[in-house]
Amino acid sequence: MSDSHWFFVEQIPSVGVELALPDSEAGHAIRARRLRLEDRLTLFDGKGQLADATITGISQKPLEVRARVDSGRVVDRPRPDVHLFSALPKGDRQATMIDMLTQVGVGTFTPLHCARSVSQAKPRHYERWARLAIEAAKQSHRAWLPELTSPVRLDEWVDGINAQRPVFVADASGTRLRDWLEDPMSAPRTVCLVVGPEGGFNNDERQMLENQGARFLSLGHHVLRVETAAVALTALIRSVYL
Repeated sequence: MSDSHWFFVEQIPSVGVELALPDSEAGHAIRARRLRLEDRLTLFDGKGQLADATITGISQKPLEVRARVDSGRVVDRPRPDVHLFSALPKGDRQATMIDMLTQVGVGTFTPLHCARSVSQAKPRHYERWARLAIEAAKQSHRAWLPELTSPVRLDEWVDGINAQRPVFVADASGTRLRDWLEDPMSAPRTVCLVVGPEGGFNNDERQMLENQGARFLSLGHHVLRVETAAVALTALIRSVYL
């Protein structure tokens, strides 16, 4: 299954049932992947369901690709379940951020509005982000798509921090992960990560995070772009469970 081409469908039918691929996926299968009758592919729904399938029909006008489900399985949600709260970078760097976060396995992404934020999430952004996440999941063979939630203000969200879910904040002056986590097997199943804007958190924001027990975690001594810090922090935490 891991060597086949991946295609996204909203719902995977039972074994033995045929379905038509969504129009965008059908075009990708024929024009980009040049798949033919009897070729094998993998279907995923972004919620942990995978299926082996075989192409049973191809129509050019209108373009349609039909596939039969041969077998299926369920993939558990990655551990830890990473919920990332992050300021947004400018422009097209947001697309790069969503793409890479999907590849490294972020579970939930929430745009974070801080005092020094330069970009804000708009409703129109989410449709594009969802498409980018699907493409990244297909490329990286991720069975789970990230949940893309509405933006929050740091000063409003920080009061609701749950002590049972540790919060790690990317910060050059923070400590190393190994100093916080002595036994990876005892680590919690859900972790919140926080990345501020490129101008950093202001003093009030840092104090708020500290007061709520957030742990400042170093990613090295260099100054990173927002998207780089977000991906590096997510990958670092996820690597604990590999």
